[in-house]
Amino acid sequence: FESDGSRHLPPELQVSNLVLSFVFVACCASMLMLLVYTLLFKHCRSRLYLAFLGCFLLKFFTLLLQLVDLIHADVTGYPSIFREISSAVLKHVQDICIMGLFFLIGVGWRITRQHLRSSEWIFALVAMAIGLLLRMMGFLCALLAACNPVRYKLTVFTVNALCSLVIIVATNFNIFVLTRQLQESHVSSEASWIYAKFYA
Repeated sequence: FESDGSRHLPPELQVSNLVLSFVFVACCASMLMLLVYTLLFKHCRSRLYLAFLGCFLLKFFTLLLQLVDLIHADVTGYPSIFREISSAVLKHVQDICIMGLFFLIGVGWRITRQHLRSSEWIFALVAMAIGLLLRMMGFLCALLAACNPVRYKLTVFTVNALCSLVIIVATNFNIFVLTRQLQESHVSSEASWIYAKFYA
């Protein structure tokens, strides 16, 4: 896919390169702000913020690989298969980690409760493992052209829909619990703590 001059990418991919560069800079800025905020305030140094930072790091490396691959293809005219595969695998891992993080926030980890039950941790880990396994099988199926990846995509969509439903129900339950606590609480310093969690 050669063009005139030293640019080898078609116009639509050159635009994608600019958009990806902007998203990469925004991701770096967000990760830096989260890191500074965590270092400045001691109450933010928890496992929840560490999970947020881990998701940002996965997104950073995914965007970095995609951006380097586009720049390399623009200069040489040939994309790197290794970088394409690595960025695709990292994207799948990042999507699974974000889903797991949403589940942990939905059930109130570090927001309404400091500790989760063992069954909740097991559900989160099993859902993430199944989702990652299905995504990897679909990716390998499409990469090797050994089978039709559509059935894996449909299964991944079903698992994501079920997990999203659980997250929505758990989040609504926690909002209901916080609302009850606000209605039953009197004006005190403890009530301000509940209000802070409700508006978080």
